[in-house]
Amino acid sequence: MFFELGETSASNNFSTMELAKWAGYRYGIYTREAVVEIVTSVTKKAESLVEILAQETVAETKMGNSVDKASINTLFSRGVFQQYQGLNLVDRVYSSDFKSLRIPRPAGVVFGFVSVGNPVASIFMNVISSLISRNAIVIVIPPSVAAVCNHAIEELSEAASEARAPIGVISALYGDEGLGQVFEPQFEPRNFIRGIHQLNGASLDLEVCSIPRSYSIVPVVVDSCVDPKIASATIIASKALDNSLMPTCETVMIILDEIADILLSEMQRDGAYLLNESQCNLVREQVFGSESLDGLFRGRDAVTIANQLGIVVPPLTRVLLAPIGTAFSDEVLLYDVDVPILSFVRVGDFQTAISTARLLCVNSQESSFASLHSNNPSHIDEFAAEVPATRIAINVGSSLGNAGILPHELNDQFGDGVELDPFSLLGSFGPQSLVAWSESFLGLSPLGLQENLSLLKKDTAIYDRVPKYPLEQTIVPTPRT
Repeated sequence: MFFELGETSASNNFSTMELAKWAGYRYGIYTREAVVEIVTSVTKKAESLVEILAQETVAETKMGNSVDKASINTLFSRGVFQQYQGLNLVDRVYSSDFKSLRIPRPAGVVFGFVSVGNPVASIFMNVISSLISRNAIVIVIPPSVAAVCNHAIEELSEAASEARAPIGVISALYGDEGLGQVFEPQFEPRNFIRGIHQLNGASLDLEVCSIPRSYSIVPVVVDSCVDPKIASATIIASKALDNSLMPTCETVMIILDEIADILLSEMQRDGAYLLNESQCNLVREQVFGSESLDGLFRGRDAVTIANQLGIVVPPLTRVLLAPIGTAFSDEVLLYDVDVPILSFVRVGDFQTAISTARLLCVNSQESSFASLHSNNPSHIDEFAAEVPATRIAINVGSSLGNAGILPHELNDQFGDGVELDPFSLLGSFGPQSLVAWSESFLGLSPLGLQENLSLLKKDTAIYDRVPKYPLEQTIVPTPRT
């Protein structure tokens, strides 16, 4: 059964939030076997919908392309499931060495904020992560992608119910009235997931949710010791992926003079078009300075953008290259506005490249990402140490590399080869982020401890049917003190 908020009265909104809180409590005592069954059912349903939901997303948003979105949806459903299917956030952990007992405590209710660029992938990751950690989830749906989000959540909710999850374990809200329910005092503590980012609930308020995301800078440095053909193909594929709607894709390329001419030539052979000075000025004014950016250019392919600007480009153009003189923060071409336009600057040496990338990351308005293409171990070590980026992708495309997905080439062969980098985005945020562990230290001898803990190995929560929502009772939220 699917519940949504935002279009009904405040009392109904409150009731649905009540239901989510109740579902989180009930689901929090499910056994490991029950959780695996529910997560498997939801993931299979998600996989069966990747293509149709990708098409619906493109039709509703007029952004990106359905082929790339279908692949991204698969990676953030099957890929997330494969990464975390062995993660046990249900059973107690006991240690005779430390005479300790650790018990996982789910957050209860998680609020997931959806990325407008890839809403379905956001929902898949948020829902699967929440279910693995035995949390109920309420998805906050932007009005601009309401139809496809509602379809996705309804299907996933039905799959969870078929696997005997509690009613209301997956629900949704949107609209100003519904969104305000998230911040009611009685629903603290709160846990937030924003797209493929985790938000700090303490710093989040209602105003933030109404503001378009701030523009980030994602520098990619190309060292002189790399194969220019490989670097070119990798960067172009990453920047062109889904018309640059991934928030982790490259925005500015920092190239060493020694390799710049060769690399730019290779990139033009791979589908990049090099803009001249007057064309760059036109892009600054029309694309990066437009008040109606979302409707005109955001998520469009390079050829469509060029045609709208009156720039004649080859029909197979995938990325527009914009040369800039210096990489200072007042240069609008540095920023990510979800278009396949990649600015670049040439520098004389690697130290200058590192300094430039460091400055850009410091000036970025969002938690920053960065990328490096280099075969020099000392350069890789220095870059990782000096550049203050939240995530750094090395010798792979930043779009998926900094989203934690390996391999990074999207093709029909990735199948069971999907792998998530445990030190990248999905590695640092995942189901484990939504569980707290309580730890007890037992004053028993190792032998006595082992005998006593053996009595606790079976979970006391018996899962044999879907628990009914207590309609005849009223769940009274605890007021914030």
